[in-house]
Amino acid sequence: MSHSIEQLARSLRANAEVAPPPALWLRTEAAYLETFAPRRRSRRAAWMACAASVLIAGLYLIFQPDSRAPDPRVQYIEAIDRQLQRAYSDGSSDAELDALWREREQRLEQLKNENPPQPIRI
Repeated sequence: MSHSIEQLARSLRANAEVAPPPALWLRTEAAYLETFAPRRRSRRAAWMACAASVLIAGLYLIFQPDSRAPDPRVQYIEAIDRQLQRAYSDGSSDAELDALWREREQRLEQLKNENPPQPIRI
């Protein structure tokens, strides 16, 4: 089955495509819009609802008020930490630093003894 280029060209010219009537394109477009446009709208609506819910949840997490009242015992330990930072910055003596560290460790030990860790029940 060897065909020459001339034979192939004649064959292609004999089987030339016929241009479809213009009404066919209108019907094709109408059928496409009828079939796929509602799906596209419903997908778009679903994506928009999902994005809105993520946005609302994110805004809630960012701007929610902190309902926990500060614990004065923890605040006292934080105050000791600030004193330690100041003492290091000012170049305080080792005796002053040791006193602050001892006080901090005692407060942490008291806090730990008042609130021992509880086992988690599964």
